[in-house]
Amino acid sequence: MRVLVLLLAMLVNQQLFAWGATGHRIVGEIAEDFLTTRAALRAHQILNGQSLARVSNWADEIRSDPDNYSHTYNWHYTTWPHDHDHPMETHDRGLLLTAIQDQLSIIANPELNDEQKHEALKFVVHLVGDLHQPFHVGSSLTDRGANACRVVYFGERINLHQLWDSGMVDFTRLSFTEYKNFLLQDLTRELFQRTISGNLYDWARESRDLTFNAYPAEVDGTTGTFGQESYCSPVVTNETSPQLGYQYNFQHMDTVNRRLLEGGIRLAVLLNAVLQ
Repeated sequence: MRVLVLLLAMLVNQQLFAWGATGHRIVGEIAEDFLTTRAALRAHQILNGQSLARVSNWADEIRSDPDNYSHTYNWHYTTWPHDHDHPMETHDRGLLLTAIQDQLSIIANPELNDEQKHEALKFVVHLVGDLHQPFHVGSSLTDRGANACRVVYFGERINLHQLWDSGMVDFTRLSFTEYKNFLLQDLTRELFQRTISGNLYDWARESRDLTFNAYPAEVDGTTGTFGQESYCSPVVTNETSPQLGYQYNFQHMDTVNRRLLEGGIRLAVLLNAVLQ
């Protein structure tokens, strides 16, 4: 029975995963390069010597312990309709921004010890990465963060959310350390200054706005041309799924790379402020 419960929990909460293991490690690895000396020392003390990249996937791994962590499942996403000025955070719509702020407050609280801050820091490392994956700040609950949108990517069936989580990142065949070095090569002072401006809500709005163009609009399937209402419907076959490959990568890979870079730098900005 317990095995069945765990399997159901994994299926129900598929939409909560972001960036995949490699993507989250990239965000953590980039953040390490931008921590102040004091913040880096405190982070490693709180994490018992582990790096940010090492703990970056813990918040997903604990889904195997629903008895203790099921209350955190809705921390990984939020819903921000396109016609609203602010996200609509509730238990059902997701609490991503609220969770990040709450965990940052725990880390910054001088009355708490490092053991009490340990899990909060691991959550922040992961959730800031989630914030920068566009489909974790979705505009609608109906397609479950694009998990209901079935596409075919280089011949393999995958949903659109998974494609952004890991499909395009893993297609590069880079390790997370290689990927970090690849992204930092293009970092200019101007880009850095733009990246560190704003706040959590500004960064969430960026993700929400990126979903406008992330859905394939009218894409050829094997038996015709199909729009979003077809490939995000409850019953989708390979024949009605968009056939994606190099063109989709060309259109969106720069966005994936930018969001990973921004997520890492901004994670460091937040941690530099609270790790004193």
